Amino acid sequence: MIDPQEQAFKWLNKTYSSTKKVLTKPAAANFVPEVKAAVKNGFPVLLTDIEDTLPAVLDSIFGKEVKTIDNMPMIKYGE
Repeated sequence: MIDPQEQAFKWLNKTYSSTKKVLTKPAAANFVPEVKAAVKNGFPVLLTDIEDTLPAVLDSIFGKEVKTIDNMPMIKYGE
Protein backbone atom coordinates (compact mmCIF):
# COMPACT_ATOMS: atom_id res chain seq x y z
CA MET A 1 0.00 0.00 0.00
CA ILE A 2 1.10 3.52 -0.58
CA ASP A 3 0.92 5.29 2.76
CA PRO A 4 2.40 8.82 2.60
CA GLN A 5 0.74 9.91 5.86
CA GLU A 6 1.55 6.59 7.59
CA GLN A 7 -2.06 6.07 8.67
CA ALA A 8 -2.05 2.40 7.61
CA PHE A 9 1.33 1.87 9.26
CA LYS A 10 0.00 3.25 12.56
CA TRP A 11 -3.18 1.17 12.29
CA LEU A 12 -1.23 -2.04 11.62
CA ASN A 13 1.14 -1.37 14.52
CA LYS A 14 -1.82 -0.74 16.82
CA THR A 15 -3.70 -3.81 15.56
CA TYR A 16 -0.72 -6.09 16.12
CA SER A 17 0.61 -4.37 19.24
CA SER A 18 -0.19 -7.33 21.48
CA THR A 19 1.47 -9.91 19.21
CA LYS A 20 5.07 -10.38 18.23
CA LYS A 21 5.69 -8.95 14.78
CA VAL A 22 8.68 -8.24 12.61
CA LEU A 23 9.13 -4.74 11.22
CA THR A 24 11.86 -4.57 8.60
CA LYS A 25 12.90 -3.14 5.26
CA PRO A 26 14.62 -4.90 2.35
CA ALA A 27 17.71 -2.70 2.70
CA ALA A 28 18.30 -3.90 6.27
CA ALA A 29 21.41 -5.99 6.81
CA ASN A 30 19.46 -8.73 8.61
CA PHE A 31 16.41 -8.69 6.31
CA VAL A 32 16.62 -12.30 5.11
CA PRO A 33 17.20 -13.92 8.53
CA GLU A 34 14.45 -11.80 10.15
CA VAL A 35 11.84 -12.68 7.54
CA LYS A 36 12.87 -16.32 7.54
CA ALA A 37 12.55 -16.56 11.34
CA ALA A 38 9.21 -14.74 11.34
CA VAL A 39 7.73 -17.04 8.71
CA LYS A 40 9.08 -20.10 10.51
CA ASN A 41 7.49 -18.98 13.79
CA GLY A 42 4.24 -17.69 12.26
CA PHE A 43 4.77 -14.03 13.11
CA PRO A 44 3.38 -11.23 10.92
CA VAL A 45 5.94 -9.29 8.88
CA LEU A 46 5.52 -5.61 8.03
CA LEU A 47 7.81 -4.49 5.22
CA THR A 48 8.53 -0.77 4.91
CA ASP A 49 10.36 1.34 2.35
CA ILE A 50 9.58 -0.98 -0.55
CA GLU A 51 10.65 0.15 -4.00
CA ASP A 52 8.79 -0.65 -7.25
CA THR A 53 9.38 -4.40 -6.94
CA LEU A 54 9.55 -6.80 -4.04
CA PRO A 55 12.76 -8.67 -3.30
CA ALA A 56 12.97 -11.92 -5.30
CA VAL A 57 13.74 -13.86 -2.13
CA LEU A 58 10.06 -13.43 -1.14
CA ASP A 59 8.64 -15.01 -4.32
CA SER A 60 8.18 -18.47 -2.79
CA ILE A 61 6.33 -16.98 0.20
CA PHE A 62 3.95 -14.85 -1.86
CA GLY A 63 3.49 -17.70 -4.33
CA LYS A 64 2.51 -19.98 -1.41
CA GLU A 65 4.92 -22.62 -2.65
CA VAL A 66 4.33 -24.93 0.31
CA LYS A 67 5.45 -28.56 0.09
CA THR A 68 4.78 -31.25 2.65
CA ILE A 69 7.81 -33.24 3.74
CA ASP A 70 7.37 -35.85 6.48
CA ASN A 71 3.91 -34.42 7.25
CA MET A 72 5.39 -30.95 7.85
CA PRO A 73 4.66 -27.95 5.60
CA MET A 74 7.85 -26.46 4.18
CA ILE A 75 8.64 -23.40 2.08
CA LYS A 76 11.85 -23.25 0.11
CA TYR A 77 13.18 -19.81 0.90
CA GLY A 78 15.34 -18.08 -1.67
CA GLU A 79 17.69 -20.31 -3.64
